[in-house]
Amino acid sequence: MIKIYRTIATNKLTQDFHDSKACISRQGKVISKRGNVCPIGYQDLYKSFNMNSHGAKDFACFYREPTFFPIVATDREGKTVNWYSKEASDVSGGLGVDIFSVEPIALDVLPDEAGPQARELWLAQNHSIRLKMRIWHLDQAWKDRDVKLGEMVGLGGSTGNSSGNHNHNGIKLVGKNDETLDRNNGWYGNVDYSMWYTNQFILDKLGKKNRLTNAQLVYKVAYYFRMPIFNEVGKLLEVK
Repeated sequence: MIKIYRTIATNKLTQDFHDSKACISRQGKVISKRGNVCPIGYQDLYKSFNMNSHGAKDFACFYREPTFFPIVATDREGKTVNWYSKEASDVSGGLGVDIFSVEPIALDVLPDEAGPQARELWLAQNHSIRLKMRIWHLDQAWKDRDVKLGEMVGLGGSTGNSSGNHNHNGIKLVGKNDETLDRNNGWYGNVDYSMWYTNQFILDKLGKKNRLTNAQLVYKVAYYFRMPIFNEVGKLLEVK
C-alpha cells in the first residue's frame, strides 16, 4: 500500500508528468514555453535530454519554503516501510534529495511507465518493489539520514535547470542496490505516480502546523505579491 501527499503547503501545480512546458537555450537558461512553442534560440528542454516529456510533478513554491517527506507505505505484511536519504546533485547545479524505501512496498499494480526490469523484480518479490522519491531544485537539502513521515527534508529553491522556485517531485522504482530500474523508459526511470497521489499537504494530513521563520514569512510575501525584492529582505533576516 502506498499513498503520496504534497511536499509543500503552496498548492500550485505548474507542470505534471507528460507535460512539456519548458525550453532551454544553448547557454543553459531555462524558460517557460510561449503558446506551447519555444522562442528562437531555445529548444524543448526534455527533448534536449532525450526524454519523452517531463517526468514528475512540479509545484511552485516560495524561496526556501519548508519541504516535507510525504509518503505513507507498507510492505506485504502490512508493516510500515522505513526510509533513508541521499543527496542528489548534478552538473547544472541542481540540488535535491533522494529518499529510498528500505523495504519493498506492496503494490497491486505498477504504473504504465514501469519497464521489464521493474516488472520482473516486482513479480519475484510478491508484487512488491522498492522506490525512491527525488525532491529537486532545492536551495538546501538534508541528506544521509533516516527519514520519517512529515519530516522536513529541505528548503525550496530554483537550483539547476529551473525557471523559478518550485518543488520537483519524482518517483523511480529501484533495485536492491538503489539502482534505478528501466532508465531507458523515456523518463530516465521516472514513473507517473498519479494513481497513488492525493493533493493534500502532508502536514495538514498529519494535523501538524507548518511553522515559518520570520525570513520565510517575508519570502512568502515576495511570492504571493510578486515582489522578488522582498527576498533580499528575507536574506538579511536570516543573516541576523
